Amino acid sequence: MKMFKKLMAVALTAVMAVSMLTGCSFSETAKQNALVKALNNENTQTAYKYSSAKYESTGKKIWQNELDEGKKIGVTTLNTLKTYKNGETNYVYVVVKVPEDAKKVASWSASTAGTVHNALLNKVKTSGNGTKKNVDIDVYFDSYKAQGDEKSTHYAIVIAKAAG
Repeated sequence: MKMFKKLMAVALTAVMAVSMLTGCSFSETAKQNALVKALNNENTQTAYKYSSAKYESTGKKIWQNELDEGKKIGVTTLNTLKTYKNGETNYVYVVVKVPEDAKKVASWSASTAGTVHNALLNKVKTSGNGTKKNVDIDVYFDSYKAQGDEKSTHYAIVIAKAAG
């Protein structure tokens, strides 16, 4: 009976760990979906149709290599379009602060959707021949706690394939 209890405890721990990891993933997906909806809002712009893509490895590489895990984010980096080459593919990205309630479209609309769209404007690869140009974006989320700060600052790296 003791062995059974030990095995059940291990199994329960594994289930809890998996559910926690899944919860984080769903949270980031909800944030990305809210940003995409805010970018597609007619109050933000009317020429593009943004859709979610998967450039996860590129976002992580930008965070680690270009931004030194948040240490290099500053006035010249925040809200500014930058380029990054991953293998043979050229990307553009913009780093923005994540709003307080990032799962809500209104939070992104009020704070950063316009900034992101204006930074990406005419610099991204588009597709489709409809009235709107299709743009695939991915969003990589991470946070950085500067020395002496009480709380971490949460950032979103919005990534798209570069035009041309």
